[in-house]
Amino acid sequence: EDGYRALDRCEGMWAFAMLDTEEESLTLCRDRFGEKPLYILRDDGDVYFGSEVKFVQALANRRLRPNLDHVQRYLVNGYKALYKTPETFFAGLQEVPPGAVVRFDREGKRSDGRYWRPVFDNEDESLSFEDSVAGARDALIQSVRLRLRADVPIAFCLSGGVDSTALISIAKRVLGYDVHGF
Repeated sequence: EDGYRALDRCEGMWAFAMLDTEEESLTLCRDRFGEKPLYILRDDGDVYFGSEVKFVQALANRRLRPNLDHVQRYLVNGYKALYKTPETFFAGLQEVPPGAVVRFDREGKRSDGRYWRPVFDNEDESLSFEDSVAGARDALIQSVRLRLRADVPIAFCLSGGVDSTALISIAKRVLGYDVHGF
């Protein structure tokens, strides 16, 4: 009913491809924050895609040339300057943007759409500081609870920062999970 906009109701991380045989279209989609990679290569009218560069190269049956502009951008501006465009370190290879859907119709025409953008316009001036803290705490606990669903033992990789320590503390002390930290 809602098309790809229904993805906004989904939780988690993903990258997927969906082939619609009736419409003869291909849809590629990536999670909100781009946690799972998804690459596209257009080559002589063909579309190659995959979650690893080496897989896309194998599909295209050729080695991809370096994207020297992107390399220079990285060397001059650093890591944080890389993700302003869909470009990659390989010429012609693009990443599907986070929170996006890329569709190819039967003629190979590409259309890009977004199913999610962060929204920051719901500030409630009537909330007290204590209510704001409680709301953030409840949201964090719900987020941890959702991500603890697993059929295997759970472990956390601790960075030494306050965020990873807070997450394992919530899992163990608040939610009572038997988790381990490394």
